Amino acid sequence: MIYVTLVAARSDSAWLAALLSLIMLIVGLWIILRVLWRGWRWLLGLSGFSLALTAGLLASSPWPLQRSLRIFSILGWATLGTAAALPGIAWLIECFWKLSRQAKGWVVGAIVLGLLLIGTMPFGQSMADNLWQLFLKNAGRVRAWDWWVAYEMWQDHPLIGTGLGDYKREFVPYKAEFLQTERGQWYRENVGYIRRAAQAHNEYVQLTAELGLFGLLAIVIFLGMLIKSAWQRIRAPSASRETKIVLIGLFGGIVAFLSDSLFSFPLHLPANALAFTFLLGAFYSKALGEPRVLISLRRTGTRIAAIITLLIAVAVSTFAYRDWMADRYLDSARVYLHSLGDVRTAKYLFERSVKLDFAPGEAYYQLAMIALQDGDLKKAKELLKKSSSVFVTEQTYYFLAQVSLQLDEIEDARKYVDLLLAADPSPDLKPDALYVKALVSYKQGQLDEAIALLKAVLEAKPKEAKVYLNLGEIYVEQREFQAAKDHLLRAQLLLEEQLNDLQEQLTSPELPPGARELLRSQQKELERLKSRTEELLSSLP
Repeated sequence: MIYVTLVAARSDSAWLAALLSLIMLIVGLWIILRVLWRGWRWLLGLSGFSLALTAGLLASSPWPLQRSLRIFSILGWATLGTAAALPGIAWLIECFWKLSRQAKGWVVGAIVLGLLLIGTMPFGQSMADNLWQLFLKNAGRVRAWDWWVAYEMWQDHPLIGTGLGDYKREFVPYKAEFLQTERGQWYRENVGYIRRAAQAHNEYVQLTAELGLFGLLAIVIFLGMLIKSAWQRIRAPSASRETKIVLIGLFGGIVAFLSDSLFSFPLHLPANALAFTFLLGAFYSKALGEPRVLISLRRTGTRIAAIITLLIAVAVSTFAYRDWMADRYLDSARVYLHSLGDVRTAKYLFERSVKLDFAPGEAYYQLAMIALQDGDLKKAKELLKKSSSVFVTEQTYYFLAQVSLQLDEIEDARKYVDLLLAADPSPDLKPDALYVKALVSYKQGQLDEAIALLKAVLEAKPKEAKVYLNLGEIYVEQREFQAAKDHLLRAQLLLEEQLNDLQEQLTSPELPPGARELLRSQQKELERLKSRTEELLSSLP
């Protein structure tokens, strides 16, 4: 089942976790218990299963062999190969175990020296370069970018970090800061656009960015104590053979979680975090050995502990229930807004979600969009600023800039749009951001900059009528009447085409009520732009 799930998920980090956990189990069982060779039937069975699975996948694949090999990643094949080679691995460990202490040292030294020599040779360097390029093309394409953004956060707050949970909130501003560096420019040119990340895809990197050096020190101490105590519990003379096997199995799960954290975010997934908590709790349970610290309470102490535990349980359960209900209202509101077009019901449900949630960032954002449709600009900006404290996206900055511009708060508009453009927004959003900046430049009297920005927008959206209209307005101010006439006529033609298309959509009997209202508001805006275009054309000499 694990193999099937990993194949479906195409997760390199999960394959790495499986491989490291498998190696840990093999070495742990052999060194601590030396039971692998005695269980040769199980070894052969697992090897046979692995080989049969591999043969079955390749035989049933409809593609040629070279393409069929891509069913698994390199880590996937390494994991399957390790499982298939279990008898050979057991034999090698047995041979190594029988050597004298001095011979073991020589073997380990020879292996380390051989790896170092391979690393200095052209073959080794070429292999390392190929692996790095493979990493960049696959998992590293996004992950390395996210890690460098986390590094920028840590540079600003090296001791205590940005604050737990702040990575996703601070990502866009720090992405803009990273892109100003030489390394950031390289990523912009070679990797391209990377969307906003809610997690750094590396728990150790993210916790260091959010908690600083003190947090990193806590992680190192935790891992050190974990390894030390695991070694002591597994090697304890009082532990039975069966107990040691169970402890090694549990620690294999812990290793899988810790290695998966190198390229994923299992701490941010409740099911994974719960599994990790269970593994730690079972590993340190009294049933598998005496605890390191034993605290005995009298009757009064027991009652106090019970009351405190009950209060914590009630508080946590209350928060969890409210959060669950808030999510239900949020999901229902999305359906009413986007699928049914019922804005009034959606607004009510979003407001219910805000009352119950303790971090209602997305609900605030959706309410801001509804306020924009209603024309309440001040309320929309207020809601967007509330949303930005916990739910920051590129669209948040775009709408903050747009609303600030409509409210004539020009400095705010420039601040938000400059930050958004510095963060290299998505290709779909970038032309709109450039358009807002062009209008800001126009309001500030920087006409040449406004013209250049509007022309850049037209390169991405050549049929944007309002851009031609804005260019016509600027050329009228500059008394370049022929250029103004050309752009205004183009705007007029495009607006007439769009109005005709809208009219056809409005006559469709299958149009939902909510969509009809949205199309009518678009129709009014296009009619306003057309009226303004005709007014400017009639004023030309």
